[in-house]
Amino acid sequence: MLHCGNYLVAGREEQMIEVMPALLSEREFPNLMHSKQLTPGFRQSPVAEQGVAICFARATPAAGATEEAVAMGVAAWQVVCRAMLRVHGGYECKEPDPGKFTLVGCCTFTPGFTPGFTPD
Repeated sequence: MLHCGNYLVAGREEQMIEVMPALLSEREFPNLMHSKQLTPGFRQSPVAEQGVAICFARATPAAGATEEAVAMGVAAWQVVCRAMLRVHGGYECKEPDPGKFTLVGCCTFTPGFTPGFTPD
């Protein structure tokens, strides 16, 4: 499965996923025809020669937080992560669990996305 980005569809933001059976894995498919792509996807990923940053990010609930507070915090974290991706030119590879992301961008992406990050 490939994340193809988020698109404006009938006035709503929708995530597009490309699902391909192994039998078709060698075929090249054209980009989606669309009126408005809102977020980049796999096909807009950085070129390896320019450097690629992979960022694993997750929300960690505070000790003693109520279930309702955790749900609200995770929802806010999801909004912030996705907004920062748009600002810093990254894209969301996956969210295997609520609030747990694998994010990708060019090498300048991670320092801008991660407050206090200092490269070696």
